Amino acid sequence: LHDMEAAAVEVQVDGAQLEGGGQVVRVAAGVGALLRKSLRIHSVRAGRRVAGLRPQHLAGVQLVSRLAACQLHGAAIGSTAISLHPTAPLTVQQQQFEWRGDTGTAGAVTLLVQAVLPLLLLHTPLYENTVTNPTAPSTTSTSTTAIKRASSLRLLLVGGTDVPYAPPLDYFRHALLPLLHHVLTRN
Repeated sequence: LHDMEAAAVEVQVDGAQLEGGGQVVRVAAGVGALLRKSLRIHSVRAGRRVAGLRPQHLAGVQLVSRLAACQLHGAAIGSTAISLHPTAPLTVQQQQFEWRGDTGTAGAVTLLVQAVLPLLLLHTPLYENTVTNPTAPSTTSTSTTAIKRASSLRLLLVGGTDVPYAPPLDYFRHALLPLLHHVLTRN
């Protein structure tokens, strides 16, 4: 199937699975966006005392949606069902290399990272770069368009860094990121 045709088939995800917390929402949104699959996540955080999206979950799915060119429906604080639909090929949002995610609370920024990590690790965006040849005579204009790999992407995440029931920032900084760097830069 063509990518957008495959996305039209909506995958149903039960948010009450496993511990019934936010991890199902974060992983489903990130992987679904990466694979260009339309998702409907129902029973969001049904295993928690207060079910539905909390601010950090909402910020995470919104960040995934913006980063991966997806439409997000039903996403609000307290929502127990959301839908995420890819709108274009994954490279559509490649012109922006700085992305902001704000929990609006002291919600864990490390949980925002978990939501976008599949996209960041498994998809390197492409972008077009038009370069004008400065050595060409001034009477002629030559330019070339090249497709290049994005060299960096910056996330500005606002929220808590050491929050109960979430990986602390120091874990990301001193354990996960060095491990990913080691694994991803091996020849």
